[in-house]
Amino acid sequence: MEIFTPLAPEFLADPYSRYAELRQTDPVHWHEGLGAYVMTRHSDCERILRDPSTFISDFRTVGDDAPPAFLSLQTLDPPEHTTVRRMVLSAMRKVEFDAWVKAVREEAATLLRSLGTEFDFVTDFAEPLGTRSMLLLFGMPSIQADETAYRSALRKLVLSMDAGLAPEHGPLGMEARAYLSELIEPWVVSPPTTGLLSHVGFDAVEAEDHRLFLLNSLRALFVAGYSSSSSMLGNAVRTLTEHGYFNSPEPRDFTAGMAHELVRFVGPVQAETRAVAKDTEVGSQSLTYGDFVVIIVASANRDEAIFEAANKLDLSRDASKHLGFGSGIHSCVGARLAISVLCEVISDLSKNFRIDLAGDPIQRPTATQRGLDNLPVHLNTR
Repeated sequence: MEIFTPLAPEFLADPYSRYAELRQTDPVHWHEGLGAYVMTRHSDCERILRDPSTFISDFRTVGDDAPPAFLSLQTLDPPEHTTVRRMVLSAMRKVEFDAWVKAVREEAATLLRSLGTEFDFVTDFAEPLGTRSMLLLFGMPSIQADETAYRSALRKLVLSMDAGLAPEHGPLGMEARAYLSELIEPWVVSPPTTGLLSHVGFDAVEAEDHRLFLLNSLRALFVAGYSSSSSMLGNAVRTLTEHGYFNSPEPRDFTAGMAHELVRFVGPVQAETRAVAKDTEVGSQSLTYGDFVVIIVASANRDEAIFEAANKLDLSRDASKHLGFGSGIHSCVGARLAISVLCEVISDLSKNFRIDLAGDPIQRPTATQRGLDNLPVHLNTR
């Protein structure tokens, strides 16, 4: 019987026990449905992420088709990746970071004041805050789109991350990518006067393919900032509430170290995929050109060989070796943003409220990016 069934209800409810079994019994696991080797040990996952010449992100190199909307920082390799990443990072460094964090914190406070004492933390707070935080970062006043169509596109894109297991989501994901790029493109071509887009210098990009890569990368950054951050907030608040964090006698500041432990423990990114560009070996398994590997970073983050008592949340732990933001040249460009927002929001929630669950959390039926569809909460003012 296949042990790796990420979209099965029992697996979605508890993927970590399955990951542990794979680490112990079959750490380089062949999955027929995916046509890929599933890697679950920290050492193997880290090695693959740090060797982009052997384990590549641009599958065109091994003969796979890649629709134009799919080509971004996440799916390119050097030299294209280097060029586009340098442009994005250069623009990000010019953003007034502290002012952005302050603005997101104020947005969070405004949202909370409008919600009362009982609401759905994911749909009423985390997701709207995710969108607003990205609008503030990009310098865009609003998303000029129908709210229903916008949220539907974001949902389709997250579902499409599991297209290897559910192929019917693949075309819908491509449509969603194109739609979201169209929403952002006018602001890229005629940028606002503040925010990330004001610093990108899109007009200076001469090569048409690089213009496409840059636009797609900005869209990917916007979507990741929305979906990953809102998923992380939902996962974090559920976990901390279940551990009684918000009902401690005294509130405490939530530090970056605590945030990294949460990313290690319940980070939204479960897996990444690479293609093998030259023959190599992982563990005792020989890999050849054109093979695919799925890196289960969520398993690596629970590997007892690296993290003592890995299945225990320990907010005093040094979790710096976690792979929740990737590693190497494809590591998350927004990691600092994500950690800062998580720290500010959790600190303010702890300072101002005691929080209890007001109903059962509902897991989102996605495997590659783990998150919640619903998290009913009840807030009591301290």
